[in-house]
Formats: sequence, structure tokens, C-alpha cells
Amino acid sequence: STTDINAIKTSINGLKDKIITISLNDTITLAELQEIQNDVNSLKDKMVSVGIDGGAYQDDLNAIQSAINALTGKTLEIKASDKTKTVLNTITSSIDSLEGKVLEVGVQNNISQSDLTSIQTSINTLKNKVIKVSLNDTITSEELQEIQDNVNSLQNKMVSVGIDGGTYQEDIDAIKAAIRTLFGVTLPVNIKDNTEDPLDAIKAAISALTGKNINITADNLEEYLGKPRFSNSKTEENDLVGIVTGLAYTQFGGDTLSIEVTHYKGSGKLVLTGKLGDVMKESAQAAFSYVKTNAEKLDIDLQDIKDSDVHIHVPEGAVPKDGPSAGVTITTALISTFTNRPVRHDVGMTGEITLRGNVLPI
Repeated sequence: STTDINAIKTSINGLKDKIITISLNDTITLAELQEIQNDVNSLKDKMVSVGIDGGAYQDDLNAIQSAINALTGKTLEIKASDKTKTVLNTITSSIDSLEGKVLEVGVQNNISQSDLTSIQTSINTLKNKVIKVSLNDTITSEELQEIQDNVNSLQNKMVSVGIDGGTYQEDIDAIKAAIRTLFGVTLPVNIKDNTEDPLDAIKAAISALTGKNINITADNLEEYLGKPRFSNSKTEENDLVGIVTGLAYTQFGGDTLSIEVTHYKGSGKLVLTGKLGDVMKESAQAAFSYVKTNAEKLDIDLQDIKDSDVHIHVPEGAVPKDGPSAGVTITTALISTFTNRPVRHDVGMTGEITLRGNVLPI
């Protein structure tokens, strides 16, 4: 039916858009790969459910699956943070607890010495593997999978000799839960170095499946990804009074931001807006104090400051901003607004300001 065909088209387009979005990033995570895998599985099930089973399209689905396998087969390393080391220590503790309980149950159930020795060997192998991994600076997905396989093998061996259930099960469950916690960590892969070919293969296979080539240009990018989530900050095009270009560090790298200062008739109050953090507010207060203290040296009428309210604003008010590095920028903007002297728009500055007017490196 047309309804079923449209539903399948929607699923294919959703899968294609997801691939395109990921391919534009510098990294890809296991979670994203798993999401793609889930979408492919869902698409297969949907096609079968409406009677589209087998046929020429199967080659394309196989190509998509092979490409996903190529991606997930990469060695994915995570930095062994305090959290991961804590989890690994939890696994080691659970193994120690498991060892004592299993041997006790084995003796009670009259398990043969050779079987107990075999289980003891498996437990020691598992424990040594975990300890070895915990001593490294990085952990790979292969190492985590090997630990998981060792746990499953140990559990199967215990069941096979008649040690099934009992108090040790809570230790097995704790170990498995800890491993799941580690597998849940985001594991980034550098797409540019490692995964271009598989991603291209997925896109090509989806194109073959839909009969439509994927051709992304600057003009149609928004059609696939929607409205831009971020915009690059732009500096002013002209030299202006009270507006100075600052430099900022963000989680995406460096950026510029404008510091805006104006004054108007008032009683000497300082108004701060732009979702500023405590440290940045203190920088603004230090800058204001420096300007007032050195007003005569800066050719500023101190009475003019006393008779004015000063408003300092950092645009993009919904974005939190903090840190001392805007001190020199705010100071320059304050001096500019009270001396009516424009500041060069093509000069960016950063540095903490002191009450004596020293600029400290960041």
C-alpha cells in the first residue's frame, strides 16, 4: 500500500540523514554506530512486515551491514579516567568475593578437585586481565569484550560442573553491570583518519537502495540537517566607541566575542548583563575600579563617572560566560566609552586586569 511504502521511505530517509550528519563530524561514537545499526534492523523488519522480502535490494542491505561491521571493528580507545578505574576496581573486588564463595560452594557440593582447579584458573585469568587493563592509560573495546567473554566462559564452566545459582550470582551480576558501565562510555573514533571508506560505503549503499544519489552542497545542506545549531561569531566591521573584541575559549575551540559598554545619566551604578559568571563579574568590577582610580591619568572626568550608570553587556545572553580573561577587554571598553574614542575592531585581546592596571597572561 502507499501508506506502507511511505513509511519505508521515511525510515530510509531517516537513516540516510543520520549517516550524513555523522559523516560531517570529526568523530563518531559507538552509541551513534549502534543507533545506525538499530535503524537498519528496524528498516529490515518493516520491509519484511509489508511483504518486501528478498530481492535485489538485499545486496544493498548487505553492503550497509558490512560497512557498519567495518566501523565497529575499529579499535576504539577510551582514556582510563578516575571513573573507569573505579569501575575496574569494583570488578576486581567482585571477583575476589566470587572466588571465595564459589570455592566454598564447590566443597559443599563435592565438586572434584580438578574442576575446582579449572574454575580457580579461570577466575585468576579474569582477575589478571582486569588488573592489567586498569594499569593502562587507555582501554580498548576489544579489551572490554575480552573481559566480558571471560566472565561468560567462567559462568558457563561453573554451571557445567554443578555450581549453579547461589550467593555468588550477585557478584557475577555486579561484574556484568560494571562492564556495561564501561561499554556505555562514549568512544570517539577519528573519522578523517579511520572511517571515511566505510561511511562512504554506507552512503553509496543507501543511495542504491533509494535510487537517488546523495549530493550535498552548501546550498542544500540545510535541507538535510535543518537550521544551523551554531553560528560563527563575527567581529565588527568598523571601529566603534565602547565596543571591543575579546578572545574566548570554548569547548569547540577559540572564538571571538564583543564586549559592549555604554553609560548614561545616573548615580555611578554598574550594570552587568549577558549571563556572566562570578569570576567575570569580579573582572568587570576590577576594571571599573581601575578606571575610576586612574580617571585623571586617562583624561576622564571622575565626576562624569559618578554622575553616570555604566552598563556592560556581553552579547548572546543565553550562553553562560565566565573567567578572568575579559578583564583587559572590559577595561578598554570602559575607557573608550568615557573618552569617546573608538577602538580598532580588528584587534582582539585577552588577559586578566589587576587594580594596578597590570594585565596577567591567561
